[in-house]
Amino acid sequence: MQKPAITWLDSNLDVLSSVSFEYTDPDTSEKKTTLKKGQTSDPTVVKIANNFTKSAAALEAVYDAVECTLSVKPAVDGTESVLVKEKWLSVSVAATAGDTGYTAIGGETDAPVAIDIYAKDLEADKGISGAVNDGSANTTNIATLNIKAAIPSETTAEGGRKDFVLVLAYSYGDQ
Repeated sequence: MQKPAITWLDSNLDVLSSVSFEYTDPDTSEKKTTLKKGQTSDPTVVKIANNFTKSAAALEAVYDAVECTLSVKPAVDGTESVLVKEKWLSVSVAATAGDTGYTAIGGETDAPVAIDIYAKDLEADKGISGAVNDGSANTTNIATLNIKAAIPSETTAEGGRKDFVLVLAYSYGDQ
């Protein structure tokens, strides 16, 4: 059997090239792409799929991705990121009927906080299925995440763009 075939998708199930955040101004209801100290973004939907292509059937199974965790790291290895260190990103897994709340990810480089992720009905395995599927969105092959960015009021960050990398760790096969 083949190793998991992981793809990052947006809310429309199109391949995701980057994640950005918007903030809805409470006074004007206007969407803004610049967050300031003390502000929290609106949730951004990110989907992580295994053996899935939008509207195309997967005819052969691959290994399930199990023991899945999501963390964040600086965009450039060996550097420090205030976004990571101060845990600006919070994630909620949207696979359960109830609101699971948000978990802040990141932290110190030597012990970052990660969150368990899973597709619908696979919470116990913390998994994303690699099963044969018909290419529709209602499948255990997709984990849906809501991600928010929140800049602390007391941040040490200077203004400007903050880049980061989301990291999916998982096991598969007979490991």
